[in-house]
Amino acid sequence: MKNILILISLFLTTFYSHAQSSFLYNKAEQRLIKIIGRNIRVSREVGETQASFIFSLRFVINEDGRLDTVMSSKLFPKALADVVLDKSLYNGVEWKEILKNNPRMAIILPVTVTSSDYDGLKAFGLKGIIEQFNFPGVSQSSMECYLMQPFSIVYSPPIK
Repeated sequence: MKNILILISLFLTTFYSHAQSSFLYNKAEQRLIKIIGRNIRVSREVGETQASFIFSLRFVINEDGRLDTVMSSKLFPKALADVVLDKSLYNGVEWKEILKNNPRMAIILPVTVTSSDYDGLKAFGLKGIIEQFNFPGVSQSSMECYLMQPFSIVYSPPIK
């Protein structure tokens, strides 16, 4: 019975992410969020506490239209695997399609991770919103950026 519930939970999470991506994003953006959605892992401990997270990922694209740097905002939770910061994950993303052939820009993708039973995002005030866009070491440099629609990942608490 537990296995069936786990499979249903995984299906619903995948379906929700897919449905969300189909309406809000172009094909290149869909590829990007699919990679992120598949590589963010919520540990059992986090699931049991039903914690919620809000953070941003910053992708710096060079003049050739290739990914130069992946950064997370200061709010990136240590409880989530930081595998999404590995540049090699994003080899198949068409950055020029996302940026509409604009050279040398940054893409910022706000991400929320929350359980289906808890609306923890209400706990984030103005400070949380400001920190979501605070990237270590970038405050002294300015760069044009493209702010994508926020991407939400909803997870189910573990079955006891």
